[in-house]
Amino acid sequence: MIQKLLYERSLNEFIGNKTRLRKECISSLGFIKRFGLQHEFHCHDGCVNCLSFNRAGDHVISGSDDTCLCMTDIVEGKTVLTHRTGHFGNIFQAKYVPTQENEMITAARDGMVRHYQVSSGDRVTERELARHAGATHKLSVYNRNEVLSAGEDGIVIQTDLRTNKNSTIVEQDKPLYSIDTDYNDYIVLSGVSAETWLYDLRNPTRPALVYNPFSQEEDSDDDEEEEENDDFTGTCCKFNHNGTALIVSYNNDTIYLYNTHDNTEYRRKYRGHRNHDTVKGVNFYGLNSEYVMSGSDCGHIFLWDTATENIVQCLVGEDDGIVNVLEYNPYSPMIASSGLEHCVKIWTPNLEEETELSDLNEIIEKNASRDSLSQDVLTIFLSRMNGEELQNSCRQS
Repeated sequence: MIQKLLYERSLNEFIGNKTRLRKECISSLGFIKRFGLQHEFHCHDGCVNCLSFNRAGDHVISGSDDTCLCMTDIVEGKTVLTHRTGHFGNIFQAKYVPTQENEMITAARDGMVRHYQVSSGDRVTERELARHAGATHKLSVYNRNEVLSAGEDGIVIQTDLRTNKNSTIVEQDKPLYSIDTDYNDYIVLSGVSAETWLYDLRNPTRPALVYNPFSQEEDSDDDEEEEENDDFTGTCCKFNHNGTALIVSYNNDTIYLYNTHDNTEYRRKYRGHRNHDTVKGVNFYGLNSEYVMSGSDCGHIFLWDTATENIVQCLVGEDDGIVNVLEYNPYSPMIASSGLEHCVKIWTPNLEEETELSDLNEIIEKNASRDSLSQDVLTIFLSRMNGEELQNSCRQS
């Protein structure tokens, strides 16, 4: 199929087929199985906690424990902007404003949500949009001009970029770790709870639906089992490309997929990785969300077929670290990854042969064991949580 489309392109029929070609290339299983490391950008002095591609797919921004926001030109193969932000805590989220490729937004451990505008000469104008009473891990853009941020204070703040006015639209009694929007009328939230909440922004006074995969297992009145369920944390939640499905990744457990509005029973379960020692993201891959992807404590990058739950790719993302973040390029078959290492990695289908998954069972078995985390990685993570790495990075700069 791809060869035929490329042939059509050579016959000046590319314009009529470019959307189809783009879809086929990004979603090609053959390409996914040939993913290899293309670039490695050492643009930070701390763990890289977030990534975001622009709409054209030729630039990626990254935020780090070093409180810097970096912009990297993938085509030129170099970092073109390093901006020390007004944050005084680890940057946990960085996103492009969809309607303005020279505008970005960040959220951080200090609870602040900040806006940046890059003008000619790489001059950066920065302002504070909102501030939570606790760390702010995730944000999303709604209706193109409204920023939604979720904090450990349990609230969701909505900020209008045009007026700089904000308001609290959701209040939870649990710390929030993640938020996503279907770019229509719904948001999904996860945090320090076994539950994940769907809200209708037209009436956000109460959840429209509540998802809990553990209530689907064996129903029990045992208080001990209920207490164990409270130990789970939804570290990340994401809608698919059209909002009809969503995935949730749980600390100490795995990834679940739901049909957004049908009911609250999960339809798929993606296993094999390990989400235990850091706050893992989760994401879809493909223009039609054909795949699910996640990093792992073992340093690997996992991709599953969304429909079958089968693992289709498993790459070594970090040799001695943990992969926390994966973002896919909206314009070409490309993934960006980051984690405990102080760099951004770009993956493309550049291998001659498909990746061998001969050691996949061994990787899965190790991930199932709580004893698999190396002492070096544990030391790095604990020092980071205590703020030692952030302080060291600031002193070096």
